[in-house]
This record gives sequence, structure tokens and C-alpha cells, in this order.
Amino acid sequence: MMLAVVTCASLVVASQGAPAQADEPAPEPDHGLRYRSLSVIRLDPLGTREEAQVDYWYRLYDSDSKALENNFVGLGLVPVLSPAHGAVGPIVEIQPASVAKFWAKYQYVRYFGGFDLFQSFPTAQTDYGDDDIKAGGEAGTNYAVSGAQLTLGGLLQIKVGPVAIRSSLQAVHSDFDLRAGDTVFYDSTFDLIAPNEGWFFSNDADVLWVSDFGLVLGLRDTYTFTSFTDKQRGGEKDDSVPNHRLGPVIAYTFFDDPDPCAFDKPTAVLITSWYLDHRHRAGQQTNRAIPYVILGFAFSGSL
Repeated sequence: MMLAVVTCASLVVASQGAPAQADEPAPEPDHGLRYRSLSVIRLDPLGTREEAQVDYWYRLYDSDSKALENNFVGLGLVPVLSPAHGAVGPIVEIQPASVAKFWAKYQYVRYFGGFDLFQSFPTAQTDYGDDDIKAGGEAGTNYAVSGAQLTLGGLLQIKVGPVAIRSSLQAVHSDFDLRAGDTVFYDSTFDLIAPNEGWFFSNDADVLWVSDFGLVLGLRDTYTFTSFTDKQRGGEKDDSVPNHRLGPVIAYTFFDDPDPCAFDKPTAVLITSWYLDHRHRAGQQTNRAIPYVILGFAFSGSL
């Protein structure tokens, strides 16, 4: 029961357009401790997850330019918990300018062995729709497992007037202690067959209208694909199908306090999209009309 938190988290920054308080804000600090929390539930596939981040950040330089003023380097910890798994590990972020951010995250991951997860396979020539995963769980092919995941990410964004354009790319490398003979596994976060000791990639592209009262409306395109070795493909040609979804997003930030505070920017996010391409969810096992839905709630604060 996991899901790709970045699909919600990357909207939270864009949704911080709520009006400031009437009082004069305190001067911006040059460094400090902060935290972020995001809770989400997902449909098609079903899942739920809580992710937090606590970090120490330091401003790189002062600037009056909107394109440069939001800059920092940060070092933190990212714990994750869902009914099916838990993860924890460090994250390093650098944002050299308001328009670009890069990060690296390394997490120890433990699947508990429930909810028909974790399942692994000899090759990528396997089915992983809801019916297949459920059948595998009933047959006892799911098992508890530990491993590590390295995530490298980059975000590019630009805002002209009320219109924001964003692209967030993730590259994920997984290394789990799979059952003997298996080379791939089902990653329920990204809903795909993933290579063990290999990479897969996911990109979220957004076009957003950002109001001055906390509301964000827009369109999101998500494209996820994998890279397999010949052994992982099972000697077959590469016939892997990418996950491709498109649909509207809406976010609302209830308030944005200009002064540092322990609870700030409470934001509700709804993402609804339809599968343009998928091995099982574009009409094969699941009707194409059934949407992928994420409902999330995020907030942040200074410690």
C-alpha cells in the first residue's frame, strides 16, 4: 500500500499562494531546522502512506531577484511508513536558484510481508495487475524483505504571472535481497516491475494556474519507464510498457504565515488522472475509464 509521494509533494510548493498576514513579517533567517509532512491515500492501485522530512538548511546567498532568492543547501532525514513497508534514510538537497532544485536520497527499506507485497520474479516477462498481485499473495509468493533504494531527483520550474510550469524527474536504483533466482520485483510505489540492482525513471510535468488566495489548478502528465538487462528481460526483446497518465490537479493552501512557526502551509491536494499507457490499467485488466486518484494533505513548519 504505497504510492509515489512526489506526485503530491511537488505541488505543495506551487500551492503556497495564500495571502500573507497583515503584520510585517520577520526577517528571513539564513539557516534553520524545518520539517515537512505529507499523508496520502491512492486509488487504482490502492494505497496509503505517510512521509516526513526533517532537515537543516542554509541559505547560499542573498538576492533580490525572484529567480534567485529562494536558494539553499540542506541535509535531512526522510522517514516513511505505510501498512506494507517502512523506510528511513538521509537526503541531501541543493537549490542554487528558485527555478531549479536537485536532491539525492538513500533509504533503508523494509517490506513487512503483508498486503500481498513484496513479490519478486525471475524476469520482467510477468504480469502485475491487481488480479495478478492478489493471486500471488493468495499463493504465498509474497514475502518480507529488506533492501535499499537510492533516488536522484531534479526539479525545474518557472512562473510567469499566475502560470507555473514544472518538471520533476526521479531516477531510482533498488537493491533488495530477492529470493534466489529472481531478478525483478513489483514496486507498488510506482506500480511497475522494477529491476533489482538497476534503474527506473519517472517524470511529472505540470502546467499550473496559481492564484493569490491559495488555490492551484492545473494539468499533470506522468511518465514512468524502466531499464532492464538481457537477463532481467529473460532473453526476450524489450517489450516493457511505460506507465503514462494525464489528468487535472487541484491544491489549496489554507494559510501561509510569513513568520516562522511550528505549523504552516496546511495544503490539501487532489490528483485525478487516466492511463494513456499501462500493461494492465489501460483496458487490459482495469477499465481505462477508472481514474488514478491521489488525495493528500501536507503541512510544514520551522523548529
